[in-house]
Amino acid sequence: LRTACGRVHGAAPDTVALSMGEWWLRQYEQFGSTSIRRGMRAASPLLDSGTRAEEVRCQTGFSVCDGYVPPPDAGHPVPDPISASRLETLAACPYRYFLQTVLHLHPPHPWEADEERWLDPAQKGQAVHRILHLFMERLLAEDALPVHGGHGDLLEHIAVNVLDSLAARVPVPTTAARQETTRSIRDMLAVFLREESRSGGTPLALERAFGHAHADSNVLPALQLSLRDGALSVSGTVDRVDRMPDGSTLVRDYKTGRMRCDPRKGLDGGRVLQHALYVEAVHALLPDIAGAQPPRSEYFYLGEQAQGSRVRMPDARAVLPDVLGALRTLITTGVFPHSTRKSDCRNCDFTDLCGEAAVVTGQSAGKIADPENRMLEPCRRLQHD
Repeated sequence: LRTACGRVHGAAPDTVALSMGEWWLRQYEQFGSTSIRRGMRAASPLLDSGTRAEEVRCQTGFSVCDGYVPPPDAGHPVPDPISASRLETLAACPYRYFLQTVLHLHPPHPWEADEERWLDPAQKGQAVHRILHLFMERLLAEDALPVHGGHGDLLEHIAVNVLDSLAARVPVPTTAARQETTRSIRDMLAVFLREESRSGGTPLALERAFGHAHADSNVLPALQLSLRDGALSVSGTVDRVDRMPDGSTLVRDYKTGRMRCDPRKGLDGGRVLQHALYVEAVHALLPDIAGAQPPRSEYFYLGEQAQGSRVRMPDARAVLPDVLGALRTLITTGVFPHSTRKSDCRNCDFTDLCGEAAVVTGQSAGKIADPENRMLEPCRRLQHD
C-alpha cells in the first residue's frame, strides 16, 4: 500500500511537532522515560503536584492527599442540623461527603438535556412522595383507608395534577419522555394501592418534618442526640406513622429506588441509618403518637423490581450511639477516606475525579487496616458495626 501510494505530500517532517503532545512524545523517543517524566513535571506545576499526590496515595500512611484535613484545636464544626441522608453518605464514603458537604462540589450541568428522560430519579421520587402524601391526607380527612378497587380514580386524579404542575416547572424534552416517566410513576402508585389495601395500618401522621429551616408551623424542632463525645442535631422528614392492629406504632418510609437495606446487616456501618433516626425522632418529638414503647420501622419499596416489598428493620437503639459517635468523630477530626467497597462508588458523581474504583477502594482498605493510622480508628469501628 505504501508503495502504491507513492510520494507522500503534505505530511510534516519528522523534526516538526504539530502539538505539545507530539513534542513530548518526540522527547520520550530521544531521551527515555525517566528524563521525560522529570521534564514534564518541571514544566507543569499542576502535573507535578498531581503526580506527587498519586505517589503519596500509594503509600501506607493516611495523609492530606487521601482526605485528611487536620483540625484546629477545637475540632471541625458539625453541621447543625445534619440530615440522615448526609450521615449515610458520610458512612458509605467519607471522601464523597467531604466533596459534597465541605467543599460544596457538584457535577457540571450537561450541555445538552437528555431527550429520553424527563425526571431524574430524585425528582421522580419526590413526585411520588407528593402524590402519596396528598392522597393519604385526603383519606385521613375523610376517616377512610385505601381500597384497591375503590380509590384508583382519586389517586390518578391527584397524580395528573401533580405531574401537570411539575411539567410547568421542569421542561419536558419530548412527549415520549413524559409518557415513559408517567408510566413508571403510575406503576409505582398501582403497587402502593394494591399493597396498602391489605396493610392493616391506620395513619397517625403524614410528612412530619423536623429540624428544617423554614417558617412552617408544622415543622418540628431538630432531633437532639447526646453522644459520648458531644451532641448531634439531626433533621429529616418522616413519611408516615401508623398505628398497627396490635397497638404498636410503625414508622414507614416510601422508597422508589432499588432495595439496598438488609435487616441482617443492621445499620451496615451507618450506610442505613434513616429508619433508626426517624424512630428516635418520632419517639422524642411526637410522644403522644409514639406511646410508651419505641416505634418499629419499615421501608416500603415501590419500584418496578421491588414490587411493594416491605422491609422491617431491627431495633437499633443499642448500637446507634456508637455508630453516630464514630461518624461525628470523622467530621470533627477531618478524616475523610475513600470507601472500601466498590459498590459504594456506583452512581457516584465523582468517579472521574477519584479514579478507578477498584484501585481507590483497595488503597483505602489498606490504610484503614493499618493500626499506625490512628486517626482512622472510627472507620475501623464502623466496619465492625
